[in-house]
Amino acid sequence: TLANPNPGLAGDAGAKQAGFTSPGSMSPRFEPANLDANPSSVEDSFRALDFMNDIPFRIFKAHKADILELSWSSSNFMLSVSMDKTARLWHPSTNTCLRKFAHPDVVTTGTFHPHDENVFISGCVDGFVRIWAVRTQKILAQANAGEIVTTCTITRDGKTALIGTYSGFCLFFSIFNEASHEWRLKLITKLDLRAKVNMKQSQMKVLGFDFLPGSDEWMVVSCDDLRVRLFQAKDNRLKAGFFVPSNVQRGLRASISPKGGFFITGCENSPKLYIWNLLNTLPKFGPNSTGQVIGADEDTLADGKVKSCETFLAFDPKLKSNISCVIFAPHVDESRAKRRSHGLFIIAASDQGQICVMENI
Repeated sequence: TLANPNPGLAGDAGAKQAGFTSPGSMSPRFEPANLDANPSSVEDSFRALDFMNDIPFRIFKAHKADILELSWSSSNFMLSVSMDKTARLWHPSTNTCLRKFAHPDVVTTGTFHPHDENVFISGCVDGFVRIWAVRTQKILAQANAGEIVTTCTITRDGKTALIGTYSGFCLFFSIFNEASHEWRLKLITKLDLRAKVNMKQSQMKVLGFDFLPGSDEWMVVSCDDLRVRLFQAKDNRLKAGFFVPSNVQRGLRASISPKGGFFITGCENSPKLYIWNLLNTLPKFGPNSTGQVIGADEDTLADGKVKSCETFLAFDPKLKSNISCVIFAPHVDESRAKRRSHGLFIIAASDQGQICVMENI
């Protein structure tokens, strides 16, 4: 369900721009809310902001089993991957599925190429990573990761694919041959993310990769062992490890704030959220915390083992709702950047189907 569309969505024009035609008519846009209001309470603040409409903008129906991941392209195409062994292509201008990509097993992850939305990569339970051509629905290249693939991403320069596996390994693949101008998956290096004390823990899944805004130099890796790791990408050196102070067994994927100063995560079977500073020069998350990253380097980033964090409840414990996903809103609301929130918002979802929007006040 698409609940909060991009106000700048171009309807069918976006689909035609990337070479697709959409049978549906252009959908009405949601107009931006009046942000000049002067709310007298937090409740009024959300009402003035109208952050998320209660009525779904579009509902997509085609998958026959659980959807495991979504990815957006630069022209507002959306890729969904599912336990029904397919990946599907959508556009908000129509309810119709535009393309279906059949896999031999459950599709666990997928992401568009950052510079060519006609290309995406997918990971599968069969252990293979595949590069797909969207228009022709053909496989351009594939490689065996050796075990279940749990997450994937592509660096901002579009040259390297990062693949996470079920037992805690990160594989780096070169994805384009400059000499022959052909897509490929050539293994560059393999990184073992497991802690030395847990080397026999064979089910430490890699959940996701993120880079600090504006640079591929610093990489944040989420794993379900209640640790988030910060690496220097050029030599894969571990810079800092962030520990979730919880007695639950599995963590969730972390999300980095739009300006890179903070990241947030949660745990399975818990309504709590945990937030850390990525920079040791920043104040704690709270009033006057903009999270601005300017020239992040070796000296300004957090170092070593970091156990100190802020924690708060996203849902009332009486509701028996546990966090299933949490992210920062992808853009700072500049109209509120000089107000008490600094434009930072957090969106959390629960295993009971609830969505909570939180503003930094």
